[in-house]
Amino acid sequence: MPIFKEDIIYIDDGEDQSPSKRRRGQVQTSVNYVDLDEAEFSIPIMDPDKDQVIEIYDVDDELEDKEYNTSKPVWQESKINQQDSPSGVLRNPPVVMPWVEIECYKWHKYSLRKGKTVELKDGSFLHIHIIIQNQLTESILLRGWKLVRTHTLDGLLPRKMNELCFIYDVDLDDKRPIEEQNIHEVRLEDVLRIRKLTKTNKPFPACRYNPSNVKHIRTSNERKSHIMQNEVLVVRWKYVSVYHTAYDMINFANKYRCKQLETLRDDECTPSYSESSEARLLAWRNESPKGGSIEPRFCLTKVANPPNVSHRGSKASSNSSPEIPNANSSSRSKYTFGDIFSGAGGMTRGAFMAGLAIKFGLDFDPNPMETWRWNFPSATAYNCTIHKFVVLTAEKSPRFVVILHLSPPCQVFSPIHTRIGKNDDMNFASLYAVWCLLEKLRPRIVTLEQTFGIVVQKKFQHAFNALIHMFTNFGFSVSWQVISFEKFGLAQRRKRLIIVAAAPGESLPSFPEYTHGENGIGGLKPYTSVRSVLNSVPLRAPNHDPQAAIRGQYDAWDASGIVNCITCNGGERRSHPDGHRLLTAREIAALQGFPHNHEFRGKDIKRQIGNAVPPCIGAIILRSIKEHLERVDGNRGGDILIV
Repeated sequence: MPIFKEDIIYIDDGEDQSPSKRRRGQVQTSVNYVDLDEAEFSIPIMDPDKDQVIEIYDVDDELEDKEYNTSKPVWQESKINQQDSPSGVLRNPPVVMPWVEIECYKWHKYSLRKGKTVELKDGSFLHIHIIIQNQLTESILLRGWKLVRTHTLDGLLPRKMNELCFIYDVDLDDKRPIEEQNIHEVRLEDVLRIRKLTKTNKPFPACRYNPSNVKHIRTSNERKSHIMQNEVLVVRWKYVSVYHTAYDMINFANKYRCKQLETLRDDECTPSYSESSEARLLAWRNESPKGGSIEPRFCLTKVANPPNVSHRGSKASSNSSPEIPNANSSSRSKYTFGDIFSGAGGMTRGAFMAGLAIKFGLDFDPNPMETWRWNFPSATAYNCTIHKFVVLTAEKSPRFVVILHLSPPCQVFSPIHTRIGKNDDMNFASLYAVWCLLEKLRPRIVTLEQTFGIVVQKKFQHAFNALIHMFTNFGFSVSWQVISFEKFGLAQRRKRLIIVAAAPGESLPSFPEYTHGENGIGGLKPYTSVRSVLNSVPLRAPNHDPQAAIRGQYDAWDASGIVNCITCNGGERRSHPDGHRLLTAREIAALQGFPHNHEFRGKDIKRQIGNAVPPCIGAIILRSIKEHLERVDGNRGGDILIV
């Protein structure tokens, strides 16, 4: 699955840096002696005059072929000849004669051994696992885990002095543990100096170097140089790239399954330098320790009710609205859910289907908000900007929802961005609103849906990295993956970037496994056909009047398979397969994964449908997250606090 182009993060700097015989993606490790500890993170401002946008007709397959078939740059071949190296092509192979493992090695005045960390001449670092020696030549190789400075990751992580990150590449066809797969080999000649390393999951600046150690150094440059070369290094993060096969990892920069930036687990930290996951979560949520009854509590407080905000008991909850159970009824199995940029309620409907308690939805556009309000009358509807939302809820407790979803406008990041959009500035501003929303709502889990163009196009690298930074700045672990929705049963070809972020102290939920495939190969179900979806639409379903549909002579088409992506104007296949009329709004909604009782109101209904997250996909993702939280909270014991 696509991520950054190779000239963004993966580089080949022309140096013979690694003794490993296996070709690997090189992470940039150039050292920039700039003190960034006190510098605030600056969100890059994109130039809308250089960006273009058109209606969202997906060209996913064409773009995917272009991005996936990009060769991955390789690590340089080892200067040790094949006979002198035990590595071969397998990462971290067994140690065989003439190589033997030794306990320690005297290097200059230092003793190298397991658990020590060395800085390499290329600017990266190695945390030593074992030392091996060739009995014939007496040459030495160090094996261990690679680390880089966080500022080399182009803004994905906060740029702080002497902060490091583990770099892991994972092959799903390699059944060994992640740590075992990712042991690198380094020649002794490539070692620059030995360093002190602290592994911790405590938030910055805990465990960092003591600034008073450098007060006696006169100039700023000298202080920076001393800190970079001598003071303690701290690692709080690991950057994991997961590939389906070793072949993909070796040959393609972008054909990955998912990527993750995770804080270290308790058991990965240096002894006495860890903080329990529960303590970190409680600090983030501003909660007191749990204990006693497991009965959940719902904390609801009233906010101002201006004309564009609807609450329980509003006119939208009249008897003429759809008969939908109260999503906010107290239930042990329900976690609270909020939907930002909710549109017509695609993800909200998915949350309802997954058993979550719908608390609020927000969208600036009044048309989809009318639909949202109609379908979820027991929740609060905010038809306003993000800024106004923050102001309206200023007096509420920060502990607002457990699961927060965001679907920022994605046209500006579309893979076929060909003309300037009038709302480009607002779209960028909406993306960057993530920062204040996290700070305000303090969710435990966040999901975010976007067009995958933001991760495969170089011009949006800064926008994507800034987005991820907004999560990591608060200590969120983040996972991102481009998902093919048809492989979860949607009757249309649709790819989207899905980001899942877990608050400090929370573990990352796993992405669900695909359930459908081409012709049902490999034990999967076959793709859902358009015909089966259209045949399921009840004659009296809302927004469905075939007799009133525009008649005409259209091209008949095969409905036995899936259709191309439905867009904000209804999609390429807007006619019925029989060719006699256009599809009704209900039929388009069914192809978009909406249940038949979700009624659309207001204007531009087909646009509302095309812009929505398919509810059936949202339900799969959110149900998986809910089950993850139930397992985690069950293992923690005590009161499960649901708000």
